[in-house]
Amino acid sequence: MKKNSDHINALTVTGVLLLTGILCFIVGCLEDTETTLETVSFQLKGSDTIQLYVDEAYKEPGFIAEGSISGKLNDYVSIKKDIKNYPGVYEVVYNLDFNGAKIQKIRKVKVVSKPIVSEGVSGGSEESNNDVTGENDGLKVDKTDRIKIKLKGYSHVYLLKGMSYHDEGVLAVTDSGKDVTDKVVKTGSVDTNKVGSYTFTYKVTDSSGKSASVKRVVDVLNMSLTASVSTNQNTNQSVILKVTANADNFKHMIMPDGVKSKSNIAEYIVTKNGKYSFEVVNDYGLSTTYTYSITNIDKTAPEGSCSGYTTGKKSFITVTASDNLGISKYMIGNNSYSNSSIELNEVVPKPSITIYDVVGNTKTISCDLENRYTYVPSDPSIKYSYKYVNDGTLMRYGLFTPNSVSQNEETPLLVWLHGSGEVGCSENAFLNAGLPKVLNNWNLDGFNAYIICPHLAGGYGGSWSNTTTLGHLNNLLDHFIKENKVDTEKVMLSGHSLGGLGSLYVAYHSPNRYSSLAVMSGYNPGVDLNGIKIPTVGYVGTIGGGEDSNSYNFTVGKFKTRFGEANTFVRNTSHGAIPRVAFTEDSNKDNKSDLMEWMLSQ
Repeated sequence: MKKNSDHINALTVTGVLLLTGILCFIVGCLEDTETTLETVSFQLKGSDTIQLYVDEAYKEPGFIAEGSISGKLNDYVSIKKDIKNYPGVYEVVYNLDFNGAKIQKIRKVKVVSKPIVSEGVSGGSEESNNDVTGENDGLKVDKTDRIKIKLKGYSHVYLLKGMSYHDEGVLAVTDSGKDVTDKVVKTGSVDTNKVGSYTFTYKVTDSSGKSASVKRVVDVLNMSLTASVSTNQNTNQSVILKVTANADNFKHMIMPDGVKSKSNIAEYIVTKNGKYSFEVVNDYGLSTTYTYSITNIDKTAPEGSCSGYTTGKKSFITVTASDNLGISKYMIGNNSYSNSSIELNEVVPKPSITIYDVVGNTKTISCDLENRYTYVPSDPSIKYSYKYVNDGTLMRYGLFTPNSVSQNEETPLLVWLHGSGEVGCSENAFLNAGLPKVLNNWNLDGFNAYIICPHLAGGYGGSWSNTTTLGHLNNLLDHFIKENKVDTEKVMLSGHSLGGLGSLYVAYHSPNRYSSLAVMSGYNPGVDLNGIKIPTVGYVGTIGGGEDSNSYNFTVGKFKTRFGEANTFVRNTSHGAIPRVAFTEDSNKDNKSDLMEWMLSQ
């Protein structure tokens, strides 16, 4: 199509691109991505340049902004204008900002003084005049009067296919100033949905049969964009977006990064998900913006954490992971797992786990596994026995041996210090008080530890809180650990009443022997509680339930202040029932002692 160079710098966009038939690709073709192409069109109604006379009001011709998916976009357009009432050239600026597409259009407004019409103006592409004599078709003029006919707008208009066309019309006046525009006859038509060149003729005839005419040419041009992506599958790599502009009188294409491509075929590297806009421009300043959405790139590593425990010769791991597109597998060493619950036939205290997402991004995590001993049904009986310690002094004690004892594995040890009621009592009375009573009468699982219950059968001052008793107790434990396979990192301590006081005294003076402490209805041991550094909890009954007031006041006073409210438990029960209540609480209903589970976990 021939280019009219006389009007390149003063083009009029007289319609709006409706975007019918614009190619939308990828949409609906992929199951695991949501890629869409939305064409955004923003065109001005009327002329790019409007001429006004001084004192003539500016009337906004308007615009049409549309998205091929979103429809009308008028609410996303702002207009800024500053037109003075004296000669000059002014601008009306239109800005469309929608979903990543930013398009600006400028309309120039030229304000001029009202022209003085004179004779001798020759007809041309925009204006024609003639001498008028006689009468014809009701148009009567003086013989010396002439008619001038002038196009409004431009003689050559360029539209894109699909734009609406609004004809600016003409102005016909005589030299004497008579407006005869209504006598103008217009012929011609335009089909804006069909590429081609169309001509309009505007003609007026005077009473003598003489005529004046002008013509306007409307060229409907093609402009479209096709695109393809290097991969439509999920990937952790950049993708290449290849676009081809099919445009009459193509000038350039503006890429998403603002770079102008002089070629109508271009490739753009997309590094992350988002919307990417391409603007196609022709030689006449007409343009259309096309937006392409990429959603199949995932360069973000998955997130995750793990937890678990070891028991026996196995490790049990639970992985909690999340990712944009999903998790594909977990790797520990050279082994791959598809399930987030992993069982290893070996003890791995701190496993290293690599999480893979579906496109190959990885994240390596690790966690410390809890050293948990196998819970097996235990024999709820306590064996009362007598052993000599290595200094020749006799200290009797009750011994509970769990079924979980293995010659190949070390077993934890719990030391229980009884109250004043059991000092010097018989074997039968000893077996039916405090923790021995719990072990004999409540069939609970989870007491998977040796339980030594030393007995102040006589001597030692009838107290746990003296250096003599402490020495004999340490000798007893040293002898037992030497003779049995004991996990020395899991030696636990607990006591009730007199034994509660004693347990605080013993923990203070033997800080490196014990891993945890449970004090029940204890009393002030006469030592600085700040010197006790191991994890410690305390239990006490209520005064109304029969608890001793001194024990209650100590526990909810000094003990609570030192070890905290979260580690101090007040139960509505009597003083003597506290060991049973403390060791038989089972909040998760798994038939395992909550307290014993806590002590084993420290």
